[in-house]
Amino acid sequence: AGLITGVPTLASSYKTVPNFSRRYQIRTRPMQQFFRLGIRRVVVPSALAKKAFEDMHYPPGHVQVIYPGMRWPGSSGATRAALGLPDGPLATMVAPIPVNQGYDILLDAVPRLINRLPTAHVAVLGTGPLDAEMRAESAAIRPPIPLTWLDPDVNRADVIEASDVIIVH
Repeated sequence: AGLITGVPTLASSYKTVPNFSRRYQIRTRPMQQFFRLGIRRVVVPSALAKKAFEDMHYPPGHVQVIYPGMRWPGSSGATRAALGLPDGPLATMVAPIPVNQGYDILLDAVPRLINRLPTAHVAVLGTGPLDAEMRAESAAIRPPIPLTWLDPDVNRADVIEASDVIIVH
């Protein structure tokens, strides 16, 4: 309707995580046609999302990547050293530690991350009923992984601002 009337149209699709399997491509064909025929310009939050649109034969010049970013309110500007965090690439998970928050997946993924990027480090900021269990499980991983469990009283805004990547549970 927006294309026909000349009214700018905004569309969001949160359930279409790029998946390059044949079954995914067949299942999403109606959505692909909608985007190709009905939307003239798309803004996406990552290069992976841009690739997904290009794989749908959407014109590459019509897909713009704008990486999310913001200045976190409440940050004191504390350095990584003051927060007890190392230099180098830092990924931080900020989440409570109850069941089903993804910590098992995180602990499984960290060794693979380190194989790809040996200088990377992961920090965890959160507390909950599984806190002791997750700490014990991470300490038992061999070889040891570069994982820091942060004090729950640390300024979360400082940790978020000091991180290169935030892991979403």
